[in-house]
Amino acid sequence: MKDRVPAALFGATWSCSAEPAAGTLGDPLAQGGAFAPAALEISADGRFAVAVGGDRVEVFRRDILSGALESLQVLAEGVDGVTGIRGGRDVAITADGRFFFVAAADSDALALFARDSGTGAFGFVAFYQDGQVGVEGLGGVSRILLGPGGAHLSL
Repeated sequence: MKDRVPAALFGATWSCSAEPAAGTLGDPLAQGGAFAPAALEISADGRFAVAVGGDRVEVFRRDILSGALESLQVLAEGVDGVTGIRGGRDVAITADGRFFFVAAADSDALALFARDSGTGAFGFVAFYQDGQVGVEGLGGVSRILLGPGGAHLSL
């Protein structure tokens, strides 16, 4: 099978531009502002994405055909018991999409969120902060890597 390009298109110049500007996600909750995440991860099944930046996490539904994102949920430091996400730098979603972790440099912490099987919304579960009893080495944490199957977490 060969690609066939109409003669009128030979030598044509093509360009693309991102809308909104590359690197920002429009935030339907912001008044004229935009959420500029430090990291965004798409779930293994491609159906949702999680973005983290500053003191918040935003969960999006993702259209698997177009890639378009629709805001579903915003989780913010100090709201509804959420803590340990100040200075969020990275996010990792488990392969089954039931959990995600946030690495937060300003909090020196790792926060865990879980999906409610009834509503599909994510809720705060726990945070692990540098200096807590038995927790060392999270100071300034900025990257997360989940191993195959999600059995191991590297920071």
